[in-house]
Amino acid sequence: MRSLFSTSLIAITLILSSWAHCVSAQAPDTPASMDDAFAAIVIGDFKGLVDGVSGIVNQVMPGMGAMIPAQVGGFFGDPQLSGFEEGDGVVGIIFPGDLTVAFAEVNEDQHEAYIQKCSESGLQAASVGSVLVLSDDPVGIETGKKIANEVVENLLTENPNPSLHALVHVPKIMKTYRKEIDGFIEGLPQMMEQGMAASATKEDMAEGMGKFLEAEVYFVYNLASQLDIFEVELSPGQDGISLEVSFMPAENTNFQTLLAESKGGDVSKMVSMVPADGAIRAEAGYDVAALQDYTKKEIDKILTQVDWPQEEKDELKSLADPYLKVYGSGFVASMLGDEGGDTFMTGYYLCDVENPDEAVEFFKEMNSQFDAMGLTKLYDSMGIEMTFEFKENVKEHQGIPIHQLAMNMDLSKMENADKEGMADLMKAFSNFTYDVCIVDGYLAYTVGGSSIETLID
Repeated sequence: MRSLFSTSLIAITLILSSWAHCVSAQAPDTPASMDDAFAAIVIGDFKGLVDGVSGIVNQVMPGMGAMIPAQVGGFFGDPQLSGFEEGDGVVGIIFPGDLTVAFAEVNEDQHEAYIQKCSESGLQAASVGSVLVLSDDPVGIETGKKIANEVVENLLTENPNPSLHALVHVPKIMKTYRKEIDGFIEGLPQMMEQGMAASATKEDMAEGMGKFLEAEVYFVYNLASQLDIFEVELSPGQDGISLEVSFMPAENTNFQTLLAESKGGDVSKMVSMVPADGAIRAEAGYDVAALQDYTKKEIDKILTQVDWPQEEKDELKSLADPYLKVYGSGFVASMLGDEGGDTFMTGYYLCDVENPDEAVEFFKEMNSQFDAMGLTKLYDSMGIEMTFEFKENVKEHQGIPIHQLAMNMDLSKMENADKEGMADLMKAFSNFTYDVCIVDGYLAYTVGGSSIETLID
């Protein structure tokens, strides 16, 4: 569970890191228009967004929310954000060559004061009509002056929302930096081997982890290659912050087929079964058959991209099978509740599964799955002996047998300098024990002190 999520994050981070390196390595030319942009970030009502986030922070940490407007405004030398009226927006445009330009609707009588404060902070600014143009590059200022009217007309609307909306033109990024990203991915196994060699990691294990990460990066890279537009919208509300992510697929891609054929899963019943008291609540519905078909196609594509012995390619396909069997029509999760005491990572998870018995087997075989992915050896190289212990029928509730999966981390081989910090981290994030059961045909599990009995009820 966590291993797949963590390695996917690593893969995404490496892709973005390589992009950042490619971008910064090229000197920017002056863009001609907004059409040259890689991405745009729009805050329709800047002060409204800041106030909304401030209010939510106050609910979690009373008194702390008031600091947010002051900190944001302090950047402009305006702690009260008096230069912004309700409905005044901010736009950020990202161009090739690490060129970023921002536009802020600020009261025109405060333009000079803002420009002076930005100058003191090392940021350049210029006044163009009703907006300030800001950039850390002279080319950015010239670009901003050229496209300011276009930005105001197209992105700063008459009915602004207090939300952050980001839009990324993925094909432009992939086309511009494909050669550099391809080179980075091809060199990834060697980079992993060199990095692990420096930390005294065994050669065979370093090679295995390098290949596993190479496959992860290719999966993310191939997905990015199938996107046309990627959008994110973050909106504060009375009960929290909502995050909406949208993908527009490119034509004639596996991802387009997935979205076209997927009927989506109905998770409404599951939503009513999961406590809603967590700081983070997530839900997703999907068509399991379409998702499995997509995943298998993507794995087959990866196997044509990597230069591995056939035996290792077969291992990757067999490794994916247990995960594909767990998929159902969706899941609902409520995380970071307050029932865990000093434990930070708590949560309730309810998943629809194709076959409940196979889902339980998935938990039973966690040791062998970690071994197959090379993660057991990875932890061993850091002085951590990682094992999983699955116990069946440790208790029951309402006649439902409850199993337990414990993740054990033995730190006895770890250097003393690292041991204390790791022990504190383990305590803060979880007790690493999952209660697991099948209820009404769903796979249910909890972690960090969250009550499985509550979930069953």
